[in-house]
Amino acid sequence: MEATQETVERMLADAKKAAAGQDCIVVETDIPGSEVAVFRVPTSMEWLRYRTALRGTPGEGAAAGRALVICCCIYPDQQAFATAIDKHPGLVESYSGELVEHAGIGRVKKVSKL
Repeated sequence: MEATQETVERMLADAKKAAAGQDCIVVETDIPGSEVAVFRVPTSMEWLRYRTALRGTPGEGAAAGRALVICCCIYPDQQAFATAIDKHPGLVESYSGELVEHAGIGRVKKVSKL
């Protein structure tokens, strides 16, 4: 059953409270139970762990995005979020793509040769 607009607005209000004072992004989906998720920017250590795991075995690389989004998710709580991505595992790629961009990937404005 799809969430009503009122439910999504309440989720967004709760998400804003959870994110107060942090550099966060809100990701909205049309998947029931996963309509709103909020992620903070990963710490330098979390980023290093993620990038190192990407260079590991194929299984480690696949798990890297999942680990990153779970550790950076501040809304909903991590247990509810892990349950949601177990039901819709493709969300990990969508969420991790948004999160790595927010962390700085692809945000260079211009590069020139001196």
